[in-house]
Amino acid sequence: MTVMKIKSMLQDMEMSKEMNNEFHQYLTATRTKLSIEMNVQVLTQGCWPESDAKKVKVPDELESSKEVFEKYYYKKYPGKILSWMMSLGDCELQGNFEKKYTLLVTNYQLCVLLLFNKRPQVTFEEIKHLYNIPDAELQAHTLALIRAGVLTKSNATQKVNFPFFDS
Repeated sequence: MTVMKIKSMLQDMEMSKEMNNEFHQYLTATRTKLSIEMNVQVLTQGCWPESDAKKVKVPDELESSKEVFEKYYYKKYPGKILSWMMSLGDCELQGNFEKKYTLLVTNYQLCVLLLFNKRPQVTFEEIKHLYNIPDAELQAHTLALIRAGVLTKSNATQKVNFPFFDS
């Protein structure tokens, strides 16, 4: 059974490469511009780790690109259903401060960091409410950003701060 799952996972990865090439050709042909550069991995349900993270909300900044991919996918594969698994992906994020930085972060960390485009502080409860990220996942991913020095935590207010905006 394990060998079958691994074989299916490898097939998913290869098919995803092909699908992304076709998707980018579709974007060129339809002259569609995305708000972000993205590659999507379409995975076979039951072969990959699952969690209750299917309920996690995609950040507004990614929503229009997600909708473009869904339109492409549902036209190509009518009757199929996509579930966006934010827990399984990652993102390369560029930050422009005094210097330009490139961060490789998980999708959960991306959700957290995008909030700081709008404000300098946010609470764990606000993040949880906005994105519906499970508590343990949110704590682990936010703590990793704090340990890396990307964010700071204020114990008095239980808020997460973006150090570049601290007063």
